Amino acid sequence: MTHTQEVTAPVPSVWREIVDATVVTAARAEAALTAMELGRSRHLGDHLPAVERLVTLAAEFGRRDLERRARLIRTDIAARSGEPFLPLIGTIEEIQAASERDGDDYIVARSHFLKTWLQHALGDLATARISGIRSVDLLPDEAPPGILIDHLLMLAVASGAGPESDRCYARALDLAAITGDVRNALRIHNSVAFNACRAHDRVTALLHVQQMLQLSASHDIPLQAAPLETVARAYILDERYAEALAVLQPVLDDPETAFADGGGGVLYTGQYVFPECLTSAAEASRLQGDTDGAQVHLDRAKTFIRERGLTHSLARVLAEQAELYASTGDFERAYRQHVEFHELTMTLNSEEEESRARIVRAAYDAREVQRDGAQFRELAMRDPLTGMYNRRFVDQQLTVLTADAAERGVALSAAIIDADFFKRINDELSHEVGDTVLRALADIMVSHVVPPETVGRIGGEEFVMLMPGLRAESAAVRCEELRAAIAGYDWSPLTGSLPVTVSIGAATAADGHTSPTALLSDADRNLYRAKQAGRNRVVAEGPPEHRR
Repeated sequence: MTHTQEVTAPVPSVWREIVDATVVTAARAEAALTAMELGRSRHLGDHLPAVERLVTLAAEFGRRDLERRARLIRTDIAARSGEPFLPLIGTIEEIQAASERDGDDYIVARSHFLKTWLQHALGDLATARISGIRSVDLLPDEAPPGILIDHLLMLAVASGAGPESDRCYARALDLAAITGDVRNALRIHNSVAFNACRAHDRVTALLHVQQMLQLSASHDIPLQAAPLETVARAYILDERYAEALAVLQPVLDDPETAFADGGGGVLYTGQYVFPECLTSAAEASRLQGDTDGAQVHLDRAKTFIRERGLTHSLARVLAEQAELYASTGDFERAYRQHVEFHELTMTLNSEEEESRARIVRAAYDAREVQRDGAQFRELAMRDPLTGMYNRRFVDQQLTVLTADAAERGVALSAAIIDADFFKRINDELSHEVGDTVLRALADIMVSHVVPPETVGRIGGEEFVMLMPGLRAESAAVRCEELRAAIAGYDWSPLTGSLPVTVSIGAATAADGHTSPTALLSDADRNLYRAKQAGRNRVVAEGPPEHRR
């Protein structure tokens, strides 16, 4: 199976050709599947007959690879049409397992791609990041650039704000530029600008919005509802409220534009984009003093959400309603609305946690029949917030490393890394920002380590790095490199004027004779010294010889 040729035909025509053609060859079926995969954001439920025919044709051709690809597309459409995720994840797992046995990396990568979306939608962020990484790593070199861009964007979304998502976006933009893929370039600029808006990074948001608008104009490609809403958010950040409303007006006048071609690209569909447009319009109206207009937009958003049961879309509407009440001096109603917003947010978070737990339990039960549960053992060793190794893994790994170092008489170093003044970030900026900072710290640390080094989060804002074979001097250099990378990272989009630095305490057993407890105890002692000496520094010394 090859995937080297980009298919540029509009996806709707591909659907029609497959349904209407009397004879469809295997080559034509494969080309149609590639076109459908490349046009994923434009999958619509009424195109399902074409996919069903491709499933049947692939079976007739005896092409299990084509059949599995068609089934993945069918599963994707079902998920985007609102079917329950759990059975769909089971279908993807079955296709993935069969493709792994046949050595078809492309379908395995596509399976991980769809799992990333579903896991992210369920709030299982750690698992989504793992699947996202695999979807990129396993994708064959001959896969179409547009598919790789899709996988990179999905991994970026699953990774949240931080260095890992920045690298994904940069790589995707480079690929779009090299291949002249303007439509994907628009999607990437939209994603980066949207994330910048959410982080209140006005400069980055406006930069990518401007590039998006220039591409749209120069190539005569009208922006869809989702990027228009991003442009409006950026203009609101820049206090250009009238321009924000002008940008949104076509969508407000004709809601169907929000549903055209899927509306929201990689993760979202039109039914979620339209209330976002209404809420941004309400915010712009309120900020320019039109409180009556703002209320009209919010009432319209509430009606739309209620009619479609889009409870998850209601939180931002309630938050904006509270702001609107406060702007008119009705602080009692503003407070009540804020309480309702808070209660809804807590309920949604609780439901997501319960859903995630059900998914993991059900998937584990199903896999136990088929496999040895290796993936879930790995997940048990992962920190759910950052996706990096957790305390359980670090403890097990350190036990193995100390035994090996003692047997071979080689050096073993360990470092404890602690974020400085982290409580200020949580208290002054919110725990949500604090969590984003922790994920960014994790990304920097994971990208810093070089195998066989290991890094993991052991709790709160504290991390451990294990460095087998490194003597004290080399370990100190590695720790200083990490400290400098964190201190030199541009944290301002996340934390504003609050700096993000770390203190590091390192310890070394020169001949390997130590115990896990003793080595970490010495590292912790040196961490305390680093804190006492002013923070944002490394203190590294070896423990007494043969200490146990």
